[in-house]
Amino acid sequence: MDVMMTRPIKLYNTRTRAVELLKPLEEGKVGIYSCGPTVYNYAHIGNLRAYVFVDTLKRALQWCGYQTNHIMNITDVGHLTDDASDGEDKMELAAKKSGRDIWDLSRYYTSIFFEHTGDLGIQPPNTVCRATDHITQQIEMVQTIHDNGFAYQIDDGIYLDTSKLPKYADFAKLSIDGQQAGARVDVVQGKKSPTDFAIWKFAKGAKRLMEWESPWGRGFPGWHLECSAMSCNYLGERFDIHTGGIDHIPVHHTNEIAQMMAYTKSDEWVNVWMHNNFLVLEQDGEDTKMAKSGANFVTLDSIRSWGIQPLAYRYLLLNTHYRKETRFSRANVEDAAKGLAKLWKKVSQLCEEAGSDKGNLNSPTLEAYRKEVTGGITDDLNTARCLAEVWKIVQDESVSAADKVAFIADTDRVLGLRLTQGPIGGGDGASVDEAKMQKLIQKRNQARTDKDFSTADTIRDALDAVGVRLKDSPEGTTWES
Repeated sequence: MDVMMTRPIKLYNTRTRAVELLKPLEEGKVGIYSCGPTVYNYAHIGNLRAYVFVDTLKRALQWCGYQTNHIMNITDVGHLTDDASDGEDKMELAAKKSGRDIWDLSRYYTSIFFEHTGDLGIQPPNTVCRATDHITQQIEMVQTIHDNGFAYQIDDGIYLDTSKLPKYADFAKLSIDGQQAGARVDVVQGKKSPTDFAIWKFAKGAKRLMEWESPWGRGFPGWHLECSAMSCNYLGERFDIHTGGIDHIPVHHTNEIAQMMAYTKSDEWVNVWMHNNFLVLEQDGEDTKMAKSGANFVTLDSIRSWGIQPLAYRYLLLNTHYRKETRFSRANVEDAAKGLAKLWKKVSQLCEEAGSDKGNLNSPTLEAYRKEVTGGITDDLNTARCLAEVWKIVQDESVSAADKVAFIADTDRVLGLRLTQGPIGGGDGASVDEAKMQKLIQKRNQARTDKDFSTADTIRDALDAVGVRLKDSPEGTTWES
């Protein structure tokens, strides 16, 4: 079978801190693993940036002619509150606070996550794998790491001995000599080094909602373990690209790499590591980091409640390079919505003008535009450069309407903005989606009926933080902005 011709593409590799030509392990094919959501609450828009980024990466690779195999995990156990070795499991804590069944909680937030990613035009992964469905693989990995001499047991679990990995600090460029106990992860009695971390935790005291039998007794896997075990299970001991947010670099991804070095006794695992930068929330004149609690918890439903199409948020992100911080406020996403609505309208007019003429991508009038877009896509996903060309061609009277539409449709294969289809649900993308608001109110009302007041309050507080007021009365719940 012939391999499709592919375009060369350069991507920034966190491991080498350089933009490099992608060299897939298998010609014409790219395996990608992405760190997925921890499903104990809604994903806020800062979380969602990571999934818009990897979707753009995947679309760009496909546009360049590669077949992609995208694997993404769902963290539904083991993600501790300090993201390292100690604290409570975020899933357990959320289930206890809400009084809900932990498995139902996981299914609910997973469902909402994929609803929101769908609204953002994000293509689903080829494989979605839950941590709780791969406990056997994780136990086997712990056993191998232990048998290889890279782990030790203390009172609360099995820990990876980072002192036996000379390259442990290389990926994040950590200063291990200056590392103080408690500076990066919580102090755990019995740990040999501050950077050692749990790969299996023992379940002590009252029975947990999620725990499994293992060779070391009842317990549950460390958060970092699932990504190593599942990426290895689906993509093998070597694959092409691993993605995540830059916050994963110093702990989560550093520890994933450590586990694989201990498991395979090799430092060859992922060829290219790619990370998106933070979303910075502008609020009351100050920049803040978004968190899944407090007044700065903005979800996609928050944006929708302002009468803004979710794709406007994608448009906002694409106007900034994925490796740069993106500033977010209600004002700038409203500006993005206006810009996208204007572009939709112009493209719609072009489609009407073109009629049944499909245009010609190889037209000489498109050569310069296609060269610029190709340069943008293949130069580490410069989507802002691609958007600039779309706006430029819309206004170029020397190009036929049909050729414009052909060019825009081809470019939109990477941008994912539905430029030739228009907003989901029709309209101009700037009107309030009553149906979505009613669905959100129904979610809150059902949570109140189920006495899940934590979820109900989360919805109310998230909307309140962005200027949407819910009013409860004997006749029902209404809203105003």
